[in-house]
Amino acid sequence: MARKEHRRRILIVDDCLFVTSVLGRLLESRGYEVRGENDPTRALMAARRFRPDVMITDYYMPWKNGYELAADLAQDAELGGTPVIMITAYTPGDDERNLFAVLTKPFEVADLIRYINKALGVTPGALVAT
Repeated sequence: MARKEHRRRILIVDDCLFVTSVLGRLLESRGYEVRGENDPTRALMAARRFRPDVMITDYYMPWKNGYELAADLAQDAELGGTPVIMITAYTPGDDERNLFAVLTKPFEVADLIRYINKALGVTPGALVAT
């Protein structure tokens, strides 16, 4: 019996419940397993439990911004290689070394999927969620 592969996991971190909900449903409809976290101070703990293949985060959040979150993730012994995609209305200018990609709002869903595929090492047109 063949072993079933896990669906690719994406953790969305945004202080806006609407964003995590809508983006989560969008990505779930494409076959990803998605979790949302609305408190950036709890995102690292959520990532340790969920073990995402990719993290998507906003930049401007209370208590911890997206750059700080990406730096925390990069320094974590268990999660350090997790690609982080930032989606933001703010024009980034800070240190982006811990980010895989930055998408500026408004963005095209196709661009987000392209960055996710690239982060997962998936070639265009391939099935990505399984």
